[in-house]
Amino acid sequence: MKRLLTIVGFGLAIYGSVPLFGLAARTYTTNFTGTENPISEGGNWINGQQVGIDWKDMRVAGGLAYGTQTGAGGPPYDDSTAVITGSWAPNQAVEAVVHTVNQQSGSVYEEVEIRLRTTITSHRLAGYEFNWRANHDGTQYHQIGYWFGPIGTSSCALNCAFAAVPNSINSSGDGMTAAFGNPGLFDGDTVGASIIGNRITSWVIHNGVKKVLEDFNDTGGAGGGAYFTSGSPGMGHWMHGPGQFVSDFGFTRLTAWEVGSPNSPTNLRIIPNH
Repeated sequence: MKRLLTIVGFGLAIYGSVPLFGLAARTYTTNFTGTENPISEGGNWINGQQVGIDWKDMRVAGGLAYGTQTGAGGPPYDDSTAVITGSWAPNQAVEAVVHTVNQQSGSVYEEVEIRLRTTITSHRLAGYEFNWRANHDGTQYHQIGYWFGPIGTSSCALNCAFAAVPNSINSSGDGMTAAFGNPGLFDGDTVGASIIGNRITSWVIHNGVKKVLEDFNDTGGAGGGAYFTSGSPGMGHWMHGPGQFVSDFGFTRLTAWEVGSPNSPTNLRIIPNH
């Protein structure tokens, strides 16, 4: 498990615009039906090693997106990461369908991740991470963290690389799992996350039922607002343990979209369809 420090296409890959409150809202959906290492889908992805250098890339094969780590994941945490190219509005969301088989516990950690407002450039990965341990045996966890930019090193505290988002709840191995109500992940579940202004929400959908896990305001930025105010949505994958497990978990579908606009009208009414 990551030790977050708290601080006070190929196939079906669709990119386009849909109307939302009269504005153009960007969306991207993929079923990962190509075979690529690293993932590109026609130049639509930026990867953690290919561009960021210090992290690892995401790959796709057989309808699955998963990481390229060897399984030796740990400090300084070089998670496999990819974000969608181009300009994205700051209000954004991602939902992704989880593949998880042969689930592990103990010292083997398998995480699926969603990224929001994330930027990858040479030696820099900055933005929000939402991670879920891919099991449901009582050791599952869910965390929301900042990635500040540089990769961690043995000579600096972990918060030079990443830390928990203020006001988030770390539902990991500390007796919080049951109290927090984190149900863990089953094969075919959907995980999701959004950020609107500084409001952060995460959820899991199991058997068609959506359970919100966290819903709070990020106050870590200037003036008590969001720490990150721009960047792109994407995904990640982290593993600690034997390398043969690396393709036992990942995503089979992902949809990212822009959520409204700060200039959207506020006096709207929903009229039922009779």
